[in-house]
Amino acid sequence: MKQSRSLFTKLLVVTLIAGTTLWSCKQDETDPTAVEAQVQTDSNIETSAEVQEEADRLQTEMDELEKSLGNNIDNARTSETITFKKCATVTITRDATAGTRTVVIDYGNGCADSTAAQNGVTITRTGKLTIVYTGKWREQNTVKTMTFESFAISLTKDGTTLTRTVNGTRIVTNQSTITFDLITGLGGTPKYRIQNDLTITLPQLDADRPAREVTYKSDKVKTWTEGFGSLNPFDDVFTETGEFSGVNRRGVAYTAVIEEAVTHKTECWKSLVFMPASGKVKYTSANAVASVDYGDGTCDRKVTVTVNGNTYEFERK
Repeated sequence: MKQSRSLFTKLLVVTLIAGTTLWSCKQDETDPTAVEAQVQTDSNIETSAEVQEEADRLQTEMDELEKSLGNNIDNARTSETITFKKCATVTITRDATAGTRTVVIDYGNGCADSTAAQNGVTITRTGKLTIVYTGKWREQNTVKTMTFESFAISLTKDGTTLTRTVNGTRIVTNQSTITFDLITGLGGTPKYRIQNDLTITLPQLDADRPAREVTYKSDKVKTWTEGFGSLNPFDDVFTETGEFSGVNRRGVAYTAVIEEAVTHKTECWKSLVFMPASGKVKYTSANAVASVDYGDGTCDRKVTVTVNGNTYEFERK
């Protein structure tokens, strides 16, 4: 049934198989200003994609928790402690007066995901994640505030480890009308307002992308528009609207506004494509104002960029 599969299951695909990315495009090497504008824009696009993917992975922590312990969270009377992922300690506390539930997941010095290891990737989590619920986790208008304290996810494959450390908050407001019964499972259209205020330490990927502490702030509405009622993990479509900002890997600040709803398709994951399939975003940084067109719905890594009047193609490999 649908309830046995959460957004965690789908996003874990990204965690297990997403790899290093590169960008390539032609630059007008005769114009230093144009070159710098393009370099800034390329870094804005890539960095924002990388931190957004990381923010989505953070969501998997909450999704998996609710999938496994949702009834414990809703029915908590005072306080209880449970083991999660076989090695993390979860403490659930309910404030009877306010009706809030506080969940603390403590991964300590390292909690390895054995399921992931079976796929050739070992995922190790450290640090602490706290979630405060204003009501029952599935109810409309419930606000979930996630706070990260030196929370880190390390992915190890073939002897190589990439670690991203996260601090800050993520606030998810449930704007959905979701139904559930034992026969048809979950129904409705999941819709969430998601606000991030995160500091993420990214690992070095190559000489052009050194390790960097970046910031990421966003205020978006994410809607699960297709596939919510099926068991197929590759028939889902998500749309996002809103705005975001941050500092890219080059240390340059940027802001961005989604001008035309950005669409993500899980069918693209089968081709190892994690870029949006369509939508338009306007990026602004010190020397560049860029319009980025993610395409017509085709699963590819290419986008069309117009920066300061110059148009070129960007490809995330």
